[in-house]
Amino acid sequence: MRIIDLPEKVNIPRPVVAIGTFDGVHRAHQTLIAWTRDKAIEINGTPVLLTFHPHPRKVINSDFDLKLITTWEEKAFLLKYMGVRYVIRVPFTKEFALLPPEDYVQQILVESIGAKAVIVGYNHRFGYRRQGDVNLLRQLGKLYGFEVYEVPRQMTDSIKISSTQVRKYIAQGDIKKGNALLGYPFFIMGTVVHGNKQGSRLGIPTANIIPPDEKLLPPNGVYASRVVVDDHYYNAVVNVGRRPTVDGSTLVVETHILDKNLELYGKTLRVYLLEFLRPEQQFPSIESLRKQILEDIKTAKIFLEQFV
Repeated sequence: MRIIDLPEKVNIPRPVVAIGTFDGVHRAHQTLIAWTRDKAIEINGTPVLLTFHPHPRKVINSDFDLKLITTWEEKAFLLKYMGVRYVIRVPFTKEFALLPPEDYVQQILVESIGAKAVIVGYNHRFGYRRQGDVNLLRQLGKLYGFEVYEVPRQMTDSIKISSTQVRKYIAQGDIKKGNALLGYPFFIMGTVVHGNKQGSRLGIPTANIIPPDEKLLPPNGVYASRVVVDDHYYNAVVNVGRRPTVDGSTLVVETHILDKNLELYGKTLRVYLLEFLRPEQQFPSIESLRKQILEDIKTAKIFLEQFV
């Protein structure tokens, strides 16, 4: 997958452009990507994703502490996995946010990219103060020679699929509902760092990831999970939190891979959360913590039998 950061020159034959922030690359985004691929095949064009970095809401409302379902690295992984060949990334600045919708279309879609077709999601808005809508986009498409297609609202179990709704479920700890909207298990990706080796001393070695501040996390607690390292899947039990019994300060995603003892320092892990087991808690002693972790492992194994 090639990532093009504007104003880098774009030279893509007959671009069919899907527009969005794609935070989470959830099921509605996946439909948008599928429409883009299909239209590109139909007109002998090239499917392209146009996205923005950083997230527009973090720029327009800098006081709003928006947590992202996917960091840029996680989003890029998902898009590549879904077969996306080109991603055009627009630097979203306060100056860019002031562009009138007509100028945005002319400068970005027409002059920079040369779009032949544009695919947008339901109720897509663009330009200064979100003044542009799909009707204006169609008018400008007739002027500049590109087609416009709007993907209908995507629903599951009468719930609108959106990044906002996914964030709500994950933040509340409703992993199952969040995963249902995502179309895949919510995950945390990062490089394993050295910890205090408390897990090894307990006979329960762990791999630690320090998530970035911008990353959305579920409530602190213990989760049954699947972990991917070096393209291999492993069952695991994961603690998300500050480990109040042994640390209490650093926010860590702490993973114990079941029935394996792997050397993981410096490796990239993807930790997929599947089931909430219990809230994080402080124990009166290290031995009581160890006993509870062993119970967590038993509970996780029962749940994860379906993935054997």
